[in-house]
Amino acid sequence: MVSNEFIIHESNRLDATATGADEIGRAYQKVGGSASAIGLEFEKLGSWIAVVSSKTRESAESIGTSFKSILARIQNMKAYGFDQEDGTKVNQVAAALATVNVALMDSQGQFRNVGTIFDEVGAKWENLDSRQKAYLATTIAGKMSAPYHGNMVA
Repeated sequence: MVSNEFIIHESNRLDATATGADEIGRAYQKVGGSASAIGLEFEKLGSWIAVVSSKTRESAESIGTSFKSILARIQNMKAYGFDQEDGTKVNQVAAALATVNVALMDSQGQFRNVGTIFDEVGAKWENLDSRQKAYLATTIAGKMSAPYHGNMVA
């Protein structure tokens, strides 16, 4: 159950991004199950949706669908070691992240929290050149969702 305090906090934050709660809700309808399945925090996903929406003004449904694709890609890599859609392998994503000193796996060889990984990439995003950004976004998110990943972490 979501608390009233959380709803007030999120409403105030959304006002600052020009993204309405209805937009967030429509995007959540597309991606909420995938986010929950990989343990992505509700608040973090909401902030990503708000940021991408305010930067791109894409429809909430498009944003939610793209995030769902990104998270499904990560779920496939966890389950199978590669993305079934384009064949990108876990070691390729790990290598791309390593170029900016971000680890995909923890010391026990388990996937780290995707929210933490994306936050770490985001902290470095501003200092990357366009080639590095394209390489990371495409390898992590896939060709079709790469623009959303770039806006999410920027």
